[in-house]
Amino acid sequence: MNNKSSVFQPSLDQSIFLTAISALMSFLIILSLGVALSLSNAVDRWSRNWDMKATIQVLPGGNLAGAKEILKNEEPRIKSIYQLSEAELEKMLRPWMQGSRDLSAYLPTQIDLTFHNARDISIVSDRISKLKDVKFISHSDAIRDLMVFGGAVGGLAFVIILFVSLAAGMAIVFSTNSMIKIHNREINILAVVGAFDSFIMNHISTVILKLTAIGSAAGLAFASIAVYWILDIAQSQKTGIIAQMSLTSFDLLILGLIPVLLSAGSFLVSRFVILRALKGNSFK
Repeated sequence: MNNKSSVFQPSLDQSIFLTAISALMSFLIILSLGVALSLSNAVDRWSRNWDMKATIQVLPGGNLAGAKEILKNEEPRIKSIYQLSEAELEKMLRPWMQGSRDLSAYLPTQIDLTFHNARDISIVSDRISKLKDVKFISHSDAIRDLMVFGGAVGGLAFVIILFVSLAAGMAIVFSTNSMIKIHNREINILAVVGAFDSFIMNHISTVILKLTAIGSAAGLAFASIAVYWILDIAQSQKTGIIAQMSLTSFDLLILGLIPVLLSAGSFLVSRFVILRALKGNSFK
């Protein structure tokens, strides 16, 4: 009893199980949260100021002259005007029209606009929409779709984290109960000689804490590599919302705290389980 670290030692199977399950839970939580946070940052960057942007598409044979006349008359309402070149449009459409060598017959005229406020967008949109084969596309619709997408990813990550956390809690309860059963004889002897519940509880919960901390740290290491690999692939895309995926310093701090939270949670859960078991002990 003088060597407190050797009072209650887990079996090899228990040590491997609890360490492995802690590593897996930590890995899944950090991976899902890391991807969700990076996608959330991408949505935020991609949608920033998009509510003030719009695109005019003039189909072949459409009233391009009328559209340009309206833009000229409404110039004070427009912050910037940029007409995409034929080469830029062909580059955008080429991946979706692999079978066509010459795209010039299919290319619309596309003009990107940035406005000062929502009222200006509404006024110009009403005028443009009256023209033949001319479309006015507000980017605010795309923002709503992005927000829905970001919310869906965040919700999925929350569900994953919730189920993983519940599974981790059940694993801690199982491991703690298993350790109590294995050391039931020692616990009963200590109870007979008058050992405090806190003595028994502290020793077992400390063992659980150490194993969980080791497993969670391992999970953090593997999840960090996985998240870095995913972000590296995403950012190599150069364009699109996926290329905007990244993690801020605060995000990294949150992810780094996951093993700490898992370890602290396992410590508290194990103490609760041990206390309940000791209260039901026949020698108490």
